[in-house]
Amino acid sequence: MAKVALCSHRFLRDTDQLFKRGKNSSKEEHKIHPAAPAEGGLQELMNQDPILTTEQQLIRKLLPELICNWIKGEMNMKPRLDVTKATPGAYKAMLGLEAYLAHSSIEKPLRELIKMRVSQINGCAYCLDMHSKDARAGGETEQRLYLLNAWREAPFYSDRERAALAWAEAVTLVHETHVPDELYEETCKYFSEAELMDLTLLVTTINSWNRIAIAFRSVPGTYQPAPHAVAV
Repeated sequence: MAKVALCSHRFLRDTDQLFKRGKNSSKEEHKIHPAAPAEGGLQELMNQDPILTTEQQLIRKLLPELICNWIKGEMNMKPRLDVTKATPGAYKAMLGLEAYLAHSSIEKPLRELIKMRVSQINGCAYCLDMHSKDARAGGETEQRLYLLNAWREAPFYSDRERAALAWAEAVTLVHETHVPDELYEETCKYFSEAELMDLTLLVTTINSWNRIAIAFRSVPGTYQPAPHAVAV
C-alpha cells in the first residue's frame, strides 16, 4: 500500500504541474470558468469543472487510466532477461572473477565498501541491495554504510579505506579523472603493487556487475546473503 501511495503521489504531483503550465500558458487564449481560482492546480481544476484547453481535457479524460498504468509500471518490475541463463559461459566467467577476488589481498570488509561505493556512483539498486546485506552479514556497522556516500567528511574510515575509496571513485569515473598521478602516489602509500592490482580488478568487476544489472533490469530485494562468520 505504501508503494501505491508513493506512485500516486508522484503521478499527481507531475500531472498537477502539467495542468498549471497549461493553464498559465492559455489564459489569453481560453476562458476559464469564473469559479476556478487563478492558481491552484489539478485539485481545484477537477473540483470546480473549469473550461479546459484541448490538452487538459484529454489528460483529464485519461487520468484514471494513466494513474493505473503508472502504478502498474512501478510495482510490476521485471528483469529483461535472466543473466544467469542467457549466456552461461559469460556468467561463469564473471563468477570466476568473484572467486579470485574472494581470496585476494583485499580484505572482505573493504571489498564490500568498494562494491557499495561504486554501486552508489553507478546507481545500481540491485548491487546496492546485495552488498549492503553482505556487508551487514559480515559485521559492517550501519553508521559506516549510511555515511559511505560522504566518506570524506566522516571519521569512521581508516586511511587505507580512504585511499581505496578514492581510487575506486577515480577508476569508476575514469572518463572524468583519468586516474591522476598524485592519486596513484597517494594510494601506493597504503597498497602494494599486487594489492593495487587486486583493488583495481575489484573496482572493474563491480562496475561490470553494475552495468549488467542496470542494462537488464535486475530487480532488487530478493537477495539474501549466505550465512558466514564475521570477516576479519
